[in-house]
Amino acid sequence: MVSKSANSEQSRRDRYAAAVLHVLDLRQAAGDLRSLLPRPDLAGDGPVAEVRTIVAEVRAHGDSALREYTRRFDGVDLDDLSVPLDETHAALERIAPELRTALTVARDNIEAFYEGRPEPAGRYERKGIFVDTLEIPVDRAGVYVPGGRAKYPSSVLMTAIPPKVAGVGAVALCVPPGPDGKLPDELLAAAALAGVDEIYRVGGPQAIAAMAYGTKTIPKVDVIVGAGSRLVALAKQEVRGVVGVPAAFAGPSEVVVIADETVPAACAAIDVIVQAEHGPDGLSWLVTWSETALKEINDLIGQFVASAPRRAEIESTLAAGGYAVLVDGPEQAMAVANEIAPEHLELCCADPASLVSMVRHAGAVFLGPWSPASLGDYLAGPSHVLPTFGSRRAATASSMRPLTSRRSPRPKACSRMQSRYGSDRSSTLPASDRRPAPFARQDVTLREGYHSPQVEVDVRLNTNECPEPPPEEYLAELAEIARHLDANRYPDRQASALGTALADHHGVSPGQVFCANGSNEVLQCLLLAFGGAGRTALVFEPTYALHSHIARLTATDVLTGERDDRFAVDEKRALEVIAEHRPDVVFLCSPNNPTGNSEPRATVEAIARAAPGLVVVDEAYAQFSPWSATELLESFGNLVVVRTFSKTWALAALRLGYLLADPKVVEACSSVVLPYHLDSFKQEAGIAALRYDQAMRERVARLAEERGRVVAGLSALLLDVWPSDANFILFRPRDVDSQRVWQGLVDRSVLIRDVSGFPKLEGCLRVTIGTPEENTRFLQALGDVLGEVSGH
Repeated sequence: MVSKSANSEQSRRDRYAAAVLHVLDLRQAAGDLRSLLPRPDLAGDGPVAEVRTIVAEVRAHGDSALREYTRRFDGVDLDDLSVPLDETHAALERIAPELRTALTVARDNIEAFYEGRPEPAGRYERKGIFVDTLEIPVDRAGVYVPGGRAKYPSSVLMTAIPPKVAGVGAVALCVPPGPDGKLPDELLAAAALAGVDEIYRVGGPQAIAAMAYGTKTIPKVDVIVGAGSRLVALAKQEVRGVVGVPAAFAGPSEVVVIADETVPAACAAIDVIVQAEHGPDGLSWLVTWSETALKEINDLIGQFVASAPRRAEIESTLAAGGYAVLVDGPEQAMAVANEIAPEHLELCCADPASLVSMVRHAGAVFLGPWSPASLGDYLAGPSHVLPTFGSRRAATASSMRPLTSRRSPRPKACSRMQSRYGSDRSSTLPASDRRPAPFARQDVTLREGYHSPQVEVDVRLNTNECPEPPPEEYLAELAEIARHLDANRYPDRQASALGTALADHHGVSPGQVFCANGSNEVLQCLLLAFGGAGRTALVFEPTYALHSHIARLTATDVLTGERDDRFAVDEKRALEVIAEHRPDVVFLCSPNNPTGNSEPRATVEAIARAAPGLVVVDEAYAQFSPWSATELLESFGNLVVVRTFSKTWALAALRLGYLLADPKVVEACSSVVLPYHLDSFKQEAGIAALRYDQAMRERVARLAEERGRVVAGLSALLLDVWPSDANFILFRPRDVDSQRVWQGLVDRSVLIRDVSGFPKLEGCLRVTIGTPEENTRFLQALGDVLGEVSGH
């Protein structure tokens, strides 16, 4: 123990006598910290000599040596070292559905991370000299995954998917067999999902030698990746140069948890021991400047270890590499962490983000008590094969080393994880501590909500609202409705009177009308009834983003179709996609938002005729369009037309929408909507609005005339302008950054919609038609901004 005096050392020994971790008190420590921080000796003469012997034997004798070492180390005598790929697919069918789902989600996240990361290849130019850098995948990659007493299907995904995504010709997997000579179903299933090409039940240094030099059964590879025991890591060092091996020493697992008294002690304790259960030779360190936190966490570690399923492995790791380090404060804590350069660094303190800038050496950093290392190990996406034994200091040949920082927006499963160790976290926390929020669905928490920017400006032209209020007579009628409302009574559940009024307005039967709180709730009910898990919705991008958003929230898979250069649905391609994928719901937006074009009648007819499920035509701006899909309702029972009172009826504040469809569709929506969902005032307001149909049509005509004036004004500027059948216009500045244009308008108190993030709409903006005065101010401001940013 490092301490300030012999007396203080003895007192601290007595204080922590019952603790599991070896306590190091580094407060006020001076000099080289590295000399004060113990590390296990992974090499030594014995292990290195043993590994070299094994490598030499495998190189000389091939499969016979592999069988001999498999018999010696794994206790099984094998005739055939290879595993038929059919076994992986059979295992995928045998495993529990929830495990297959978990592995599939992990596979998808890992693929998305590696497919979406910035390409390292590219062009460099300096003074007229161009250098193109190309990345060419190797022919064969060897993947090593530990086995034996534990199962690591996540390691298969983490190590096999990156080379597959990179285009490597063949990926060969080596795993130590179990005592029965077989590999676990979970691991084989993961291999099937990852697309592994070859599997061999060979582990230890002998597997590394086989992949490096090749045997009769195992062809040699070009590179070897994956973590393993210290013997495996040393073997990779021995064959480096014969094959490509990452510079990092991917050996026994390591974690350094920096904690203070603000985090639940149980969570920190669990994070210390979950890496220790991987077995001997690893590190599990707790670093804190709080004596209270040190004692509480260390005591809980002792409790959890006593009832842990892998108690022997945890105790072995903690006996050699488990330390609780007491420091002066956060700065010294980070200094200790940087000297250790751990595989996993967890910042479990009040303000973890403030410590990130002090990180110099770590494999991966996890911010906050709700971002456990297990999140990165199993699901986040980046590979969990990380440098250990201090090799993070020079994990790559370049001076810049990529560092993954991971944080989770939701609490981790402290209570669930503790159940493995026989403890309830609530019993270990002070009564004053607030219970953490429960888990939300991952597919929800990882998705951003659908929102339009709310900015305080004089002219707001970004949400496609009607710029004119309803007629004064209508507003007076609304006041009377409110005055005589039976507020103490529930509303009509079926909105029967409103449905009848809408049926008369459109010339359909009342049974074909379903009313709800805006078209959003209509769409939600449609997807609850006709979408869901295992079903697919087809959209044609660019289009109204809420269709895909609600589909995903209802667990409906989203399939994307194409639009042509004029933003019309590519009818031929649409029919091909429908024939191939058989979507349960097809969404069309006519006029389309944000492009403004109406779909041709022939296209809607062709899609309705070909689609096996619903075809939903969202007509939020129908009164501006030359035609309406309501004309086709009698011919197609699978057609649904969605309307809203928000736009042309000038009732956005009321949030009233409806659909027109076959009565069976209406019945399905009625079965999923919540009871009494549509309030009485809204129902009466909708009925009254229909009596002002002529005023609505006159309003549409005025807006269409203003739209023409705005189009003419935009066309006179350096812009690309698209024709519109709606109350908005899509345009794109030429040779000018659209972000600067948008911000320049905001600076002049004019807000429009930036739609440059939509597919095919790079650099595009959208403006809603406002009052004549608002439109004039917009055009003047836009001209000023374009002149300013272009330098004219």
